[in-house]
Amino acid sequence: MVLSIRKSALWQYVFIYIALIFNQSNLYWHILYRERLTILFLLFILFIFKFSREAIRVTDINIVFLIALFLAVIFIRLTQGGIGLETFADYAIPILAIIFAIKEDQRMFLTRLVKVCMFLAVASLMGYMIGIVAPSLFRNFFLSFKTGWGVSTWTSAVDYATRYYTGYGVFLFSWIDRMGLPNRNIGFYTEPGVYQIVLNTVLFILLFLRKHLELSDKKVRKYVILTIITLISCQSTSGLLGILVIIICSVLTNQKETEKQRYRMIILLLIGIALLIADYNIRIEDSILSKVVLKKLFSDNMDFSLSASSSGAARIGTIFVCLQAMFQHPFGMGTTALSTLLTSVSTDYVAGALLSFGASLGVIPLAITLLWVFAPFKKSGLPKWAVIAYIFMYFNVTLSQSSAFYPMLIVIPMWLRYKKNMLLDNEV
Repeated sequence: MVLSIRKSALWQYVFIYIALIFNQSNLYWHILYRERLTILFLLFILFIFKFSREAIRVTDINIVFLIALFLAVIFIRLTQGGIGLETFADYAIPILAIIFAIKEDQRMFLTRLVKVCMFLAVASLMGYMIGIVAPSLFRNFFLSFKTGWGVSTWTSAVDYATRYYTGYGVFLFSWIDRMGLPNRNIGFYTEPGVYQIVLNTVLFILLFLRKHLELSDKKVRKYVILTIITLISCQSTSGLLGILVIIICSVLTNQKETEKQRYRMIILLLIGIALLIADYNIRIEDSILSKVVLKKLFSDNMDFSLSASSSGAARIGTIFVCLQAMFQHPFGMGTTALSTLLTSVSTDYVAGALLSFGASLGVIPLAITLLWVFAPFKKSGLPKWAVIAYIFMYFNVTLSQSSAFYPMLIVIPMWLRYKKNMLLDNEV
């Protein structure tokens, strides 16, 4: 029995790590992504194996949702073209990865997920410091890969060339050689905005799903502090907004907590704000507050503008184009046609993942997806402020990033659904 438990725990840790890799890590995005159909096939074989052992039911609503997505992709393929199995793989791989990770041991899943993420958070902070103090170590000892972004320079009056950045490290943490420019903590992900998804989800679990964690109060407090420190090192605007909303919602929620515990959360928030202000007073233009908040939300004349930064302008452009596309093509226009449309109006295929999904597949699959994501919260037992915090997290990510199905974004509603099924099975 002991051997069986240890084996189950080992496999769950493996599945959790794999799910984290599929959360747009450098290993997946820059090295394995071209093989995603093979990955989908392997996950399908694993599903068949687990189904044969009755670990996963074909009536599982998550499997039904995958089938609905597959049919939507086939429909667009037959009616519009410009979409294929690669697109379905982008949707299916994250969902299947989370299914396997949760089903291996539903009771211990959240605890082990937090432990893995905290181990990787410590590793990311170490990697972040190495990148600042001794970046040559990355160049000499870590696996390298080419990123998809870099510096473009004009080589003539009509031509320009792009020199792409090189990344190092893919298994525990990554460092991007930005040719002398300062870096931010990205974990082993493609950018800070992706890593913050993982960290804010962990923060949500620590604060709102505490009773489901087999961790001491002391360890939970340490993990909360570690998560916030790591999030700040990411210097992600959406990440900092996530921290703020989650902590405020937690303070408003925990009416049953002692005043001492509530004061701790408020003091922690105030300390974070004070550190940001102190950093701004010392470094001004190079401070986190200036680079991550002020320059992205305000123009040079200090006029409020959501498109003050180039990335913000591209994201807003994508959102408006996709909304227009959904009105004109409510049953979907396919990914190729949408990409062409976005490029033609100079927004390129940047972020706005949820609306890009709706424009590609249509408003019906979009509505089904939103129902699949938010329905588990209805009878979850979570307080309203926790639900509000997750709703903010979901739209904060799916409107500012490039996927509506990040494993660490959909893991909470998927776990809530499995928790409900587990309780029903126990009652039977």
